Amino acid sequence: MGDSPADMPDEVLDRIANAQFPLSDTNILMLSDCPPGTEIDNSKPGFTVQLETDSAAEAERFFNALAVGGKVEMAFGPVQWAEAFGMLTDKFSVPWMINYTGNAQM
Repeated sequence: MGDSPADMPDEVLDRIANAQFPLSDTNILMLSDCPPGTEIDNSKPGFTVQLETDSAAEAERFFNALAVGGKVEMAFGPVQWAEAFGMLTDKFSVPWMINYTGNAQM
């Protein structure tokens, strides 16, 4: 976050704003540390994992599989920035955002 053009507090300058790992031509695994102002404690990790898929059906498949034994934070469905999006914490306490942008307009 230290490379961000935004003015960031000193305590978050060594955090990662966005890391991307291509899984295929269209599937991308993204990671980020928690944003400024987020309390970090031992009850939850200080990061989020996001998976960008190449279809709404694939996004839903990942979402449903990760939700087994976990907790849905935001139901899977269309949002302003994506045709399909959902947030959950899996059974291992890893927070996920599953996204298929599709033709959504921002």
